[in-house]
Amino acid sequence: MTIENGDILRLALSWRFGGTNQMVNVHTVRVESGGGGGDDEAFMNEVADETLFDLYDIVNGGISEVITGDVITGLNLTKDAVLPTVSWNLDGVEVVSDSTPSQTGPLVYLNSGSPRRQARVYLPPFAETQIDALGTINGLALTGLIAFAAYWLAPMVSTSLILQRVIGTSLAAGFVDPTSAGVSLAVRSQRRRTQGFGS
Repeated sequence: MTIENGDILRLALSWRFGGTNQMVNVHTVRVESGGGGGDDEAFMNEVADETLFDLYDIVNGGISEVITGDVITGLNLTKDAVLPTVSWNLDGVEVVSDSTPSQTGPLVYLNSGSPRRQARVYLPPFAETQIDALGTINGLALTGLIAFAAYWLAPMVSTSLILQRVIGTSLAAGFVDPTSAGVSLAVRSQRRRTQGFGS
C-alpha cells in the first residue's frame, strides 16, 4: 500500500549494544512531501539513508563504537499497514573510551504546548568521555544534543522527502506538531533513575 502525503508513520530504529542487546528509538512522523511514489521500500530506504541518518549523524561522534545499526521497521498508522523493513547502517564511532551503561543515554524531548503531550527519545549510550563524573553531559556533546533537538523539531528534509515529527497520546485523539524542544543536562535512564535523585 502506497505511502501518501499526510499519512502518519511510526518508525522504529533498532541498534545492537555489543552485538546482542537491542535498543530501539521510535519516531512518529507525518509525510509532508514525497508520498505517492508507489514504492514504499524506496521511501523507507531514503528515510534510513538520509532523513534519520542525517538526524543521528549530528550526535554520532559521541555514541560509543559498541553501538551498531540494525534495521528500521515501520507502520503506516493512517492505513494500518506494515512498512518494508530496511537496513539501518549508522554505527557509533567514539573509540577513545568505554560506553556508559546500556540502560543510560542522553534524553531529548519535544513539547506540544498541551498537557501531558511530549515526545521523548533516549539516545544510544554515549562514550564515557562525553560525560563527567557526576553524570552531566559535557559541553561539546551538549552542543550536539541541542543541534539534534533543533533538527528534530523542524521538518526533516532529504532528497525527495519532507517529514514532520508529530506527538500523539492515548489520552486524546489525533496528533499535534511540537512547539519546542529541549535536552536533559545529565544522562538519563528509561528506568527513571537519574544521578542525584531518589535513593
